[in-house]
Amino acid sequence: MKKSLGILFTIIIMVTIFSGCIKDNCSRENTYTYFMPVYKTTAEVKANIKSNTARLVENPGKLFIRGNYIFLNEVDKGIHIINNANPAKPVNVAFVDIPGNLDLAVNGNALYADLYTDMVTLDISNPLNVIVKKYNEGVFPFRKYSYGFSGDTSKIITDWIRRDTTVITNKLYTVSNSDLNVFNTSKEFEPNFITKVNLGNWAIETIFPMKNKLFIGSQTGMYIYDITNPNNPVEAGKFSHVQSCDPVIADETFAYVTLRSGTACQGFSNQMEVLKLNNLHDVQLVKTYPLANPHGLSKDGDILFICDGKDGLKIYDAANVNDMKLIKQFKGIDTYDVIALNNIALVVAKDGFYQYDYTNVKDIKLISKMGVGK
Repeated sequence: MKKSLGILFTIIIMVTIFSGCIKDNCSRENTYTYFMPVYKTTAEVKANIKSNTARLVENPGKLFIRGNYIFLNEVDKGIHIINNANPAKPVNVAFVDIPGNLDLAVNGNALYADLYTDMVTLDISNPLNVIVKKYNEGVFPFRKYSYGFSGDTSKIITDWIRRDTTVITNKLYTVSNSDLNVFNTSKEFEPNFITKVNLGNWAIETIFPMKNKLFIGSQTGMYIYDITNPNNPVEAGKFSHVQSCDPVIADETFAYVTLRSGTACQGFSNQMEVLKLNNLHDVQLVKTYPLANPHGLSKDGDILFICDGKDGLKIYDAANVNDMKLIKQFKGIDTYDVIALNNIALVVAKDGFYQYDYTNVKDIKLISKMGVGK
């Protein structure tokens, strides 16, 4: 799973140009696509951050589980609230409009979400009546536009780069392109900035907590930060690899890193690396497993779930990291992210949100799907 804030919507305009070449009596059709930003004022955006009518899932991203509710990111749009009391029949009950949202984290009744460059704190004690409690401005300063585009800074426009957030005890850790930010969340609805740590890398991708460590994935490697003093993260180790997108998870002994090609990370590897963590200052590569185009991954005991892009969901017996066995593969879905919890694997794919029951690992089965809207 992990993992990571606008224009309320984007108009796609197709411009078709016809040109003829008389000499050869031929014609050519060129189709160009550009995006026209649609703006709203900051006041208009903030006024609409609440539990609104549920809408169809169209482009799902990160998710968080709290009790019987799933909070599922709709990329750059907001957060779906799904009642999952019956995993076989999840019910989409509300939608919180948060333009530019890519990630979320939960601490008690507080939900923290990115709103393009800012962070918004919500009271979710009643998921059907979400209330804004606080804004922190400029938390994610490196959100930027492609191709040199500059928007109207007096209003809000949507676009994104990747980063993750997670809550550990009473601290919230966020990563941008190159920095790790620490917030005190001892007061649920009053996240207060503590410090910023420069990670010495301009290509940070993901963050994963494990006890008193943060495992931070970048395009060039994995960094391990010790948070024994939660206010002062200190680098404890790292492992470098070729340039590639780098989701990472870990347990007490090993870290599991997926690398993939075909992205802005400009990498060419498609594989999972298993790293031994006994000595954090000397992280060792144990085994490399070739994959198609891996994204998110999750582990429950000895069962490892990997979202392998268009190659579907792959489930491994990881009891022996030197010889992991493929238990099951669900093909025909383009998978992106997964959380394995209480014998239910929650999987985000391009065409919807899936739930698989792995109570019996010899008979893992799909129990529900919430498809994307058209």
